[in-house]
Amino acid sequence: EPRVNHFDFLVTAEPVIDVDGKLINIVECAVNITDINEGMRQQEMAMKAALEADRTKSFFLATMSHEIRTPLNVVIGYSELLQKKQLDDREQKEYLQSIHCAGNALLLLINDILDLSKIEASQMQIVVAKTDFTALCKEICSLFQLPSEQKGLSIKQQLSSMPYLFVDQLRLRQVLLNLMGNAVKFTERGSITLEAHFTRDNESAGTLEFSVSDTGPGISPENQEKLFTPFVQFATSRYNEGLPPGTGLGLSISSRLVKKMGGDISVASTLGVGSRFTVSIPNVAYSIEQEEAYQPPEISVVIPDKHDLSFLIIDDVPMNLKVLSAMLNKCHVRTTAVTSAAQALEALEQDSFDLILTDIWMPQMTGVEFAAAVKENDRHQDIPIIAVTADIENHQNFCMQNFAGVILKPLTLKKIASLVESLRNQQIYPSDPTSG
Repeated sequence: EPRVNHFDFLVTAEPVIDVDGKLINIVECAVNITDINEGMRQQEMAMKAALEADRTKSFFLATMSHEIRTPLNVVIGYSELLQKKQLDDREQKEYLQSIHCAGNALLLLINDILDLSKIEASQMQIVVAKTDFTALCKEICSLFQLPSEQKGLSIKQQLSSMPYLFVDQLRLRQVLLNLMGNAVKFTERGSITLEAHFTRDNESAGTLEFSVSDTGPGISPENQEKLFTPFVQFATSRYNEGLPPGTGLGLSISSRLVKKMGGDISVASTLGVGSRFTVSIPNVAYSIEQEEAYQPPEISVVIPDKHDLSFLIIDDVPMNLKVLSAMLNKCHVRTTAVTSAAQALEALEQDSFDLILTDIWMPQMTGVEFAAAVKENDRHQDIPIIAVTADIENHQNFCMQNFAGVILKPLTLKKIASLVESLRNQQIYPSDPTSG
């Protein structure tokens, strides 16, 4: 920080000697070097910041190498065993479950990195909407009911009555999932408690406060200082009970999200007793208007036993086509798979299809260009087209004019089955079914 009312001077003094060698005067010269010194201080601070950034980058790359290689080792190792070794059903199921868990760990890592990078680049937008926060808390607790029971833990709720709040439901859900998920992973016995209450500060706004408490091992004071630092993890039993490992980014992201919403997150913990994470967000607008209570979405999947639908699927990566074809076949859908938009246009002239699933970023002709070409043809313009893309950050940047919806990779059987069911029910699929 610049020093107020403080100046730096370079002072020199030269003696004045007469012809007899006697000192008769001293000439002093003072030069104001405040700006020079301030510039040097700023340069030193910039150098330290650059060195710290370089260390952070090196740490990030080293951590990413480890975090990515670890689940990849599981995927590659078990897949090789599945190809070369005669396995019984139990071994096959065990290996496949491990591969599935490792894949989910990779996806979690990528999503966390994207969230963190967006926050750091100030690209994360807070979208406020009217929310039943009490119902949201109950939904979160229900999600962790089964894994808690499997560990012999109980989940307690202390939720006070509150009005509808204008908050970012998606981001608060993300924070709650992280805090509750950590509590379940780290706690071996006892209970987890979710508390939430809202204090009306005036007629239009108030303070939302919620906390997650556990009876886990607790966190030492020195580790508490590192909790909200990216990639920090502590030795626990989190790999037990089939729970996937975390990325060490969850609390860091949660802290930044809460601050983005104008709030604060804190921790109080005692070794051997447990931990309590508290989130407080002031200036939250509220409404006393009553409306139908929020109900968490339910996806009912029905897979008929006959091939009554035919899909055209397009992707320039053959392996993606194989996975999607296998999933659709499981849903009893006939498929025609092609690796380019040009081949897809030819296929449309030779057969009829109920739905088209197309990748977006393909060479020669993109999925957007392909969709436009299909809609220009009177014979095919009524076929719904679904965009399938891995570009989670930019999937809203391409023109959706000719698409009935979008599905984000990685694809899951639940996503595909829901899409097939919606088509059989003659519903246009509006957006990505991210659950499952």
